Amino acid sequence: MIPEPQFEEFVAMYASDIEEALVDILMTAGLLLIVTLFTKILKNSLCTKEDIFSLLIPGAILVSFRPNGLPTLLVFSVLILLFGNRKTLVRPISSTLAISAGTTIIASLVILGASPINSYYAQEWMRNDISCYASTEKGATWLGQNLKGIGDSSSWASKEACTFLNRYSLNQVDRQRSLKVVPTVWKNLLLSDPIFIAKTHFNRNYYVIPFPVNGLPSIPFLHSTIEIADAGIIWAFPSLAEKARIIMRAANALRPILAYAGLWLTIIFVLMISLKSKEFFPTFLMGISLLFILFVFAPIPDSRYSLFVLIAGQIIFLDFLIKETFKFRNRISL
Repeated sequence: MIPEPQFEEFVAMYASDIEEALVDILMTAGLLLIVTLFTKILKNSLCTKEDIFSLLIPGAILVSFRPNGLPTLLVFSVLILLFGNRKTLVRPISSTLAISAGTTIIASLVILGASPINSYYAQEWMRNDISCYASTEKGATWLGQNLKGIGDSSSWASKEACTFLNRYSLNQVDRQRSLKVVPTVWKNLLLSDPIFIAKTHFNRNYYVIPFPVNGLPSIPFLHSTIEIADAGIIWAFPSLAEKARIIMRAANALRPILAYAGLWLTIIFVLMISLKSKEFFPTFLMGISLLFILFVFAPIPDSRYSLFVLIAGQIIFLDFLIKETFKFRNRISL
């Protein structure tokens, strides 16, 4: 329970976290609807009116709730057109992209009164790469030569930006001025040292890599404690809350496996091949699309970004285990 004086402070502190979690859930729901649609289309070679209103339209709208939703759909569209029957796929793909893009534009310009692309957040991953590079001896020299007049190498440098949040010390004025030059500086950095960019993204978003070449990842997963220190906040039902937190703590302890998106995508692929199940194909392609976008553009590693792959992979694996268990029991009974 939250005392009345602290309620507004609590809401102010965690409103953005709740909003972020909500949009992740909504986008994931949209991806699941879209995958269901294309699974049905590949199976039946048609898209019915019922599919349009129950899957395509709500799925396309929900996917637009996160900035990476539309890019994920674009990559998915290219992949499924390459491997699927184009005649039956072109119309639903075009409709999905049009509705998602339209929703994004209308929601931004009409409802929010802002540009569909927020330059600051759109460049966050680039700034992180630049700050990470500036924290190295070679990078400090390079940045001094390629980014002049907006801070210096020391103010851009941040080792934390290599794997998580950027702690650079650039002042607010220079941060705003940098919006015009960051894309160009990042492009020059990519051309100058592409191996560094690839390694940085590999280390930062290691959880999307299918094979654990550097061991299992450890990334943010579930949060079971949300409170303000010394604010008099207590559980309304302490015994129930503590028992519920055991489940979340157990899941957190297993996060190197449960939150490892690359592993679950691999499991989807292996089961798709071994079971010769074409029904898993759209799910696999959507998983590849999402993790590819995260590998390139995600500024920090967070398992909630890959929620679609985690849910799909674990449901498919659980379904496989249940079916195999029943098959085994039936063989024994015979």
